[in-house]
Amino acid sequence: MLNYSMTMIENNNLLAIKAAIRQLLSNILRNMDLYVGNESYIRSRRRFISISDKLLKPYKHHLGYSFEADNADARFRIETALLCLLTEITQKHLELLGYQIRGNWPINKNNEVFGWLKFPDELSEEVIEIAQLLSKISEPELALSEICGDILSDAGNSVIGEFYTPLNMANHLVALAGVTPQDLLNGKQAVDPACGAGIILLRLFCQAARFAKGKINTKELILDFAHF
Repeated sequence: MLNYSMTMIENNNLLAIKAAIRQLLSNILRNMDLYVGNESYIRSRRRFISISDKLLKPYKHHLGYSFEADNADARFRIETALLCLLTEITQKHLELLGYQIRGNWPINKNNEVFGWLKFPDELSEEVIEIAQLLSKISEPELALSEICGDILSDAGNSVIGEFYTPLNMANHLVALAGVTPQDLLNGKQAVDPACGAGIILLRLFCQAARFAKGKINTKELILDFAHF
């Protein structure tokens, strides 16, 4: 009964995190309207579209995908807002756990595509609440990855046929791969060339971190992963 109750509590926390992230994302997107026409916005959007167009060019002809101006602008906005929010959540969550990351992660102010957007100060309290909820669930990294995958899938599958791997499928693929935590700690590498929100690589990382606990400095392992 205790395990069932704990599972219910964790599920409720996860649902609360999902709802809070989606609400914050909507607020950031509305705030971005203030930047439209700004030089940084225009330059970063142009760079984003240029990179995206090059990546999609090989698939446009035979798959019929398109990345028209409206689609490109919507995707630029959602990715910028999401990465901005993730950076704030990740920083605060790691601070609560006692980690000190040098600089901002996953994006920093020098990022030529996404680094221009400043996180609205008035949303800081909501970020702290999300970080506190993340500390109450067993695998916060995977939770964030899955939530981001859901958001990006909603934004992208009708535009360029983009879909993200659900957690249960990621777990299955990792099991099929046969890569053990000891393999990774011994230097064996795992590659996911279409990693998207990174959920498969995160699953491998979480397994390695749990395996290494008490054997090596897992705090350094986390910092190395973040900087990679």
